[in-house]
Amino acid sequence: MRKQELGYDKEQLIYLPLRGETFSSYATLKEQLLRNRRVMNVTATHQEPTSIGSNGGGAIWDGKDPARIT
Repeated sequence: MRKQELGYDKEQLIYLPLRGETFSSYATLKEQLLRNRRVMNVTATHQEPTSIGSNGGGAIWDGKDPARIT
């Protein structure tokens, strides 16, 4: 997994924790950031995009055995 192509250059990633009014104003913040021609995309997540967690519950894939829990 550490050598997998992530689809983005993690050296060009900015992570901003959204708290308080910033979280409730995410749509406005995203719109403002995207007005900058140097910003390629903006998205939101509940954790740092580069963190590796251990929660794999609920994963689905083509051909998954319906009896398999994870």
